[in-house]
Amino acid sequence: MRIIGIDPGYAIVGYGVVEVSSGRYRPIEYGAVTTQAGDDFPARLQEIYEGMTQLIAQHRPQAAAVEKLYFTNNKTTGIGVAEARGVILLALAQGGVPLYEYTPMQVKQAVTGYGRAEKKQVVSALRDALMTLPRGEIDYDIGTDIRMNAVDAQPRRVEEALDVTQGKLCLGFRLGACMEEPDFAAIAVFNAMYGGAVTSRLFLNVREKLSLCYYASSLCDSSKGVMAVSSGIEFDRRDEAEHEILAQLEALRSGDFTEEELVSARKAVAGELRAMTDSPGALEDFYLTQNLRGLDYGPDVFAELCESVTREDILAVASDIQLDTVYFLRGAEEDEEEEETEEAADDAEA
Repeated sequence: MRIIGIDPGYAIVGYGVVEVSSGRYRPIEYGAVTTQAGDDFPARLQEIYEGMTQLIAQHRPQAAAVEKLYFTNNKTTGIGVAEARGVILLALAQGGVPLYEYTPMQVKQAVTGYGRAEKKQVVSALRDALMTLPRGEIDYDIGTDIRMNAVDAQPRRVEEALDVTQGKLCLGFRLGACMEEPDFAAIAVFNAMYGGAVTSRLFLNVREKLSLCYYASSLCDSSKGVMAVSSGIEFDRRDEAEHEILAQLEALRSGDFTEEELVSARKAVAGELRAMTDSPGALEDFYLTQNLRGLDYGPDVFAELCESVTREDILAVASDIQLDTVYFLRGAEEDEEEEETEEAADDAEA
């Protein structure tokens, strides 16, 4: 008998398929159907429905075990999960798969013998049940060497040409000395001030005020000690855009920013962190990053740390940031125009 187990959600739908024969269980496939947080919700429901339909057609299960919905204090999340669960049940019904529903309490009762077992008890019971399965050695040393300074004395420059109508200018930075004992909250708030939020300097000044870019934003990877600025520009405004992007960084480095900017950045980061509780995918990414950093606190605590970031903390982050690489994607037509100009010049000389 083949059984599919499903954990409903609208960001991540977990599933596992097992074969049962003579009291023995054999894993067939496990994984997740995922959707993107920025997509329209009806489109996400369609992705879930199509993903489940494909799984049912591929594995042809004779039964489905699905977590029974229960309401929590977060009604917004509960409604979304209920709608996702609805399309999952529709796919099962259309595939002719008998449905068996179980509450979390019933699952705990089956696994541990106690319906109100704590998470640690469930983990222990599952570990005992799965301990005979083969697995590789665990490598607890997952750290990454972080380069503090730029590779060369002068920024490396890379150019490519494609058949595009809009240029792409990207600047890569090393975060420098602040990575010796990184203050991750300060780095997050600094990034929001520079280019990581709608109140940032890159957005308000480079994009909105000066109209040098179609878009301009920054992203810090504090696990690796790097920051990237991405922007879309007109081909002939490259030098202006690069100069202004660097000028905004220099302004932060010199302390030329207001208290209002700092407060807005704190609120932006803290709000995004607290909103993670409605997104399983975002929580997964957050805790993976925390593990890489060797930290164990959650989004709420991180949000509080971000709200306490000071002007001095921002200056400490910005003080040693170094430009490492500049990448520019130009249009292929520019090369053709240059060749035509050179040919015309040669003809004129001849």
